[in-house]
Amino acid sequence: MSSQHANAPYYFVPGPSQWPVLAGASLLLTMAGAAAWVNDLAWGPYANIAGILSFLVVLYNWFGNAIGESEAGKYNARVDTS
Repeated sequence: MSSQHANAPYYFVPGPSQWPVLAGASLLLTMAGAAAWVNDLAWGPYANIAGILSFLVVLYNWFGNAIGESEAGKYNARVDTS
């Protein structure tokens, strides 16, 4: 049984990431800005735009990390199919 585990293909597990937390914060800023905008508060449009832009930056960097890991050869066929 232990010999089967020794021959098992390597499965890459990435470390902790800050991107989910930053994505949540940027979406919160987007929704707070939208709510303020609907209620005619002066800072609403600016917060909404800042939230959308920060979310786009988070997505760009998050996908950049995933692409970098893939190009570095950290993923194998098992990861590609999952």
